[in-house]
This record gives sequence, structure tokens and C-alpha cells, in this order.
Amino acid sequence: MPTKKFIVVAGSAFVAVGLLWIGSSSDAIKTPERKISAQVERDESKDSDGDGLADWEENLQGTDVYNPDSDGDGLNDNEEKTLNDQASETKDKTPSLTNTYLKTLEDFFRSRVGEDGTIRRDSLEIDPRTKELVVKNLATDTKEYLSRQRYSAENIKTSSEQTLRNYFNETGTVLAKYFSGPELQSRLVLIKDFENYTKDNTSGEKNFISIKSRMQLQKTLFEKGGRELNEIAVPKGAEHVQAELLNIFAGTTESFGQLAAFEEDPLLGYIGAINYRNSVRESAKFLENVKKLFDENKLAFEKSEGGAFLQTFTEKL
Repeated sequence: MPTKKFIVVAGSAFVAVGLLWIGSSSDAIKTPERKISAQVERDESKDSDGDGLADWEENLQGTDVYNPDSDGDGLNDNEEKTLNDQASETKDKTPSLTNTYLKTLEDFFRSRVGEDGTIRRDSLEIDPRTKELVVKNLATDTKEYLSRQRYSAENIKTSSEQTLRNYFNETGTVLAKYFSGPELQSRLVLIKDFENYTKDNTSGEKNFISIKSRMQLQKTLFEKGGRELNEIAVPKGAEHVQAELLNIFAGTTESFGQLAAFEEDPLLGYIGAINYRNSVRESAKFLENVKKLFDENKLAFEKSEGGAFLQTFTEKL
């Protein structure tokens, strides 16, 4: 399982691969303990330490071609690779955006293995056409996970019996349940805890359990809120703000689900953070349009009315 923030680092390395050799004076890639031999031939049958793993494969995964048990754990390198592959296969039965991306990286680096079994600096220079294809492939893989505008003003049904005032009173009452002081504060604390978690490379999966359960709770809450908003009758002229609001709740619901999956699928969690920020930006746009309707229709609400909750936010714009 990739460590937290790995996908961000891997992505940077893939797009700006030259950074891998900053500070290096050698053409061959170095591991922390030793320089990979440039004399090893890419020969399926050459196995210097007799562990059943070809020298060129050991160079790729960073194990010692002259030591059958590189990490000294009692399993030879080939046995350990087999067990790791089996564990990954079991764990990765569910499609993972991170694994798809890592497979792309793996295929790229494998294709750059030279005849001598090493990955050399000059073979990793990416021409503009290759870079364009890689970026397009990654964009295709991630596009379906980005929040989409599920609702538009054109597919919002209106009611001739509903008034704009009643609409905002009902909408404001629902929104107050999800954006009141305590609810909003707990959500801000959750997002801060998540940010701190992703910055702490020493945190393990156990430390994510609390954050994950709170993310899942927020997902459930916003799903419920979206259903409540969808049941409100919409007057003519408010279709666009209703569509914006439903999209915000749908996008926020999706983002919390993705954030909750961060430990199992880091790239998906990272996209969840992007989706959450997008929802925040869409909220500002929604409030601007609400204020415009308030001003155009000279709407003002008493403190006891649901519309007063929205009015409080629009007055700050």
C-alpha cells in the first residue's frame, strides 16, 4: 500500500522526472545503500544470487543481486516478491485509481530498462508527444471521479403554487441544520485533522479510523440533506439557485466519500480534497445568486424565519 502523500510525490516525479537525479553525479540510478551495477545484463536466466529472481528484476525493485535475502527477514527475495504480489492481488480486487496510476508509472519505467539491466538518465527524457499522451491518459482515468454538475436549471421542475419567500424559508431551514455554528465548526475541525494527517508521514492506518468514520458521517448527512432539498417545491425564477444547491450537496457528498477512502486509495482521496474545495467555491457563487434574488424581489426575513439563515450569509457579501 503506498504511503500517504506518495501519489503527489510520484506524480511530480513522473511529470518532472529530471528531479530524480538532482544532486546525482552518476548516470545510473542509486539506491540508498549501493549503486546499481551497470554490468548486469538483461538476461532472463542470469540470477547472480540464485534466489529465483532475475538480476534485472532485482534492479527494478531495488533488492541486492548478490544477496538472496536482501532485507534479512528469512525469506529470499523471490519468495517475498511472490507473497507481496499475492497480497496486492487480494487487496486490489476493487478497482483503485491509485493502483491504475501506479501501473502506468510501472509500465513507463519498465519500458526504460536498458540492455544492461539499469535505468539510465538519458532513457527517461520524455519527448513532448509522450508527455501529452501520458497526461491525457491520466486525465481520462481521473475525469470520472471529479464532481459533475448533475443538475441544471432546465431539469428543475417548478411549482406555480410556491412563492419565492416560502422557497427560501424552507431552504434556509434545511441549510441551518448543516451549516449552523456547531455543525460548521465540527466540519472545519475534521478538514483540519485530515490535512494534519496527510502531512504526518509517521501516522498509520489506525490513526485514520476516527477521521474516516467522521468523513463517512458527513457523507451520510449531506446525502440526507440533498434528499430534503430535492423535496422542496421550486417557484419559477429560482431554478438556477436550486440546481446550484443540489450540485453543492451532491458534490460534497461525493467528496467526503472519496476523502474517507484516502488510506486505501490516496489518489482518490486527493481528488476528494479537490472536489471539496470546488464545492466551497460553488457555495460562494450560490450565495451571490441568492443575494441577487433577494435584492431584485426586495425580500427581507424576520429572525424567526428560515430565510433569515440565508440572509445572514448574503449580508456578508
